[in-house]
Amino acid sequence: MTRIKIERAGPPINKSKSARMDGHIIVAAKAHSGVDDLGDIYLLYRTETIEIGGDHFMVCHPVQNPQKLVGNSQWITHAEDGPVQKVWHYRNASSVSDAARYLNNMKRLKKSIMLEGIGEVFVWILDKPNTILPGTYYHVCSGLDTAKYWHFSVSCPAKVGVPKHVLHAFMESAIEKNTTCPITLEPLTKDMVAYTACGHLFEREAIDMAVRGSGKCPTCRASLVLADICGW
Repeated sequence: MTRIKIERAGPPINKSKSARMDGHIIVAAKAHSGVDDLGDIYLLYRTETIEIGGDHFMVCHPVQNPQKLVGNSQWITHAEDGPVQKVWHYRNASSVSDAARYLNNMKRLKKSIMLEGIGEVFVWILDKPNTILPGTYYHVCSGLDTAKYWHFSVSCPAKVGVPKHVLHAFMESAIEKNTTCPITLEPLTKDMVAYTACGHLFEREAIDMAVRGSGKCPTCRASLVLADICGW
């Protein structure tokens, strides 16, 4: 849990219920130095506003396994980004460090997503990758969260170039028609279907093995790498 002191231009935050910032936010991950580009990775937090000594803090609680809430959701694009907010992130003292505050700039993007059981949640970005939720956020941005406990993505690899909700509709249509994998000749299912950048469907394990072996699509012989394959 991290307490974030909120500072805004204009009048100070009042103590009315309407001023509370309870709800959920999504923070776009920003890779630390020495880490390859993380791609489109996002972290979900449940937020609540508390008052300490007359100051208001946003308390952020990380949501574990947020990818389970995505389902068939799709990104929504609004007219414009929100204003930049100057935020003091407060890191609690530990056995090896003193309590410290870090000034950061956060901005709400015009991008949001509908999450099951939560509703519409907006994406925020920040300018320093190590000054918010140092536990889960640092873990992800250092490239250590290989199990994806704390992050999710609903976009397909850039080389595939298909929004995931569009890809789902295509996959579902093929599954309903009992389309079979060209390699295994078994009917495709949600659990194992995969799409290639050249536009073909296979069983995921089968196409992964084929690409590792030949670097080619078995159907059209187009050159492929593993990044050109997108699962459900």
